[in-house]
Amino acid sequence: MKLPSLVSVALLALTSSAQRVSTTTARTTRPVSTTTAAPTEPSSPDTVRPVTVVIDLSITIREDEEYLALFQAGVKHLVLTRNFVFPGGRIFVPPIWLRLKPEQAETIHEYALQYNATVSLGLSVGDFVENLGRDLNRDILNFTLNAQAAINEYFVDGIHFDLSSPFFTPEGEEWDVINSLMDISRRRLKSSRGGPAITSITLRPEDPQGDVWQAVLDHKPWEHADETYCLLSSFAYDPELQIGVEWPKTLIEDMDHAGADLSKVSLGIAPIGFSKDFRRPRSYDLLVADGAPVDGNGTFVVEEGFGPETVYYNTQRQIREKAELLDEYGLHGFENHLPLSDIDNGLSEDSLLYAQLHS
Repeated sequence: MKLPSLVSVALLALTSSAQRVSTTTARTTRPVSTTTAAPTEPSSPDTVRPVTVVIDLSITIREDEEYLALFQAGVKHLVLTRNFVFPGGRIFVPPIWLRLKPEQAETIHEYALQYNATVSLGLSVGDFVENLGRDLNRDILNFTLNAQAAINEYFVDGIHFDLSSPFFTPEGEEWDVINSLMDISRRRLKSSRGGPAITSITLRPEDPQGDVWQAVLDHKPWEHADETYCLLSSFAYDPELQIGVEWPKTLIEDMDHAGADLSKVSLGIAPIGFSKDFRRPRSYDLLVADGAPVDGNGTFVVEEGFGPETVYYNTQRQIREKAELLDEYGLHGFENHLPLSDIDNGLSEDSLLYAQLHS
């Protein structure tokens, strides 16, 4: 399958179809307030670090006030993920998930406007990439038209390509397809506000010596995205190394050597702890409820279940250590991936999200 001309062919087709898409729609201590009072002035960029929050619509049900509280806390980019691109280019936002309706999406959009933040629709593209039809150009065109329609319907500012799932690992020319989709997203899609759509991607780096990460370095997806997130959470990499700074430091230096603009790269943290055998992942909030310190060394012995086992997890101390890497290498900020596992869904001063914002 020849892919180098994918973008140019699809863009040519889009030019003749532009009129089909409208872009006119434009321990739960120390809780953070979730008041719905009129918003104050947005937080100064000097007081909080840029943080993107990724919310999985399949497992998280949130009220409007909780979205508002995230923006009030200083979150600058919200991703509503676990939506799908099916073969043929159809985009599916499952109604059984959060039942995110356009009415609530518009409310979230208004909150984002008030706090100078942005919202993206997160897409899982594995089904599309692995099942391309015989008419590749048609599939790409359908994706683009459907993506613009979804942006308008859900009042978002762009598309987030979510590669965090371990069930899809791009290989070879599949990366070319993903990069081409991101190119089209950046060149042709419009935000619901009318400007260029934001295009972002979450990468799952795994072992820095392994094939998965090498494929990322070879295909350089950051060249095709406005924002890139490296998720430091894996079911296939030593959990003890996951919470340290050497792993992200290696990833950062690899990307730097490969020519990435590090000012557009962020480190992703999932509030989840793993034992060495990965038998039972534990959420950060439950670990803390069991007695794990919020500012400890990142290890905690769990006695119940299978018997004593050491769990490795990020604490606020680990967040501060990773924040030093952000400053040292000039990275953009943090990603908080799936805050349902954080304390009070991230709305607490004991949460990892709070530590990310104030590190």
